[in-house]
Amino acid sequence: LLADPGWTGEALLNILKNSIEHTPPGGEIRIACEDNPLFTRIVIADSGVGIAPEDLPYIFNRFYKGRNAKDDSVGIGLAMAYAIVKKQDGDITVRSERGRGTTFTVTFYKQTI
Repeated sequence: LLADPGWTGEALLNILKNSIEHTPPGGEIRIACEDNPLFTRIVIADSGVGIAPEDLPYIFNRFYKGRNAKDDSVGIGLAMAYAIVKKQDGDITVRSERGRGTTFTVTFYKQTI
């Protein structure tokens, strides 16, 4: 993976923090990596409460706080993760189902010559 280690770590920690905060005790968080000649992909999936469908289009917006946000949430963690990944020409997507969990997929494309 050719990426800034500090900023990329910050992005992944923000996603992981979100998963931890929204997964109840006894829940599960899975992290998987895939590396091939075209990209490196990191998938963080949890068995948490999920994100409301009406919140999904906005969760990467700065200062957006979804219906499940903690009272002390500022709404910048996922926006920061999105900006960091995009600045490195990567992609970040999210899938979620209420009551079944959320999956974030981060893809960094490799330079081809």
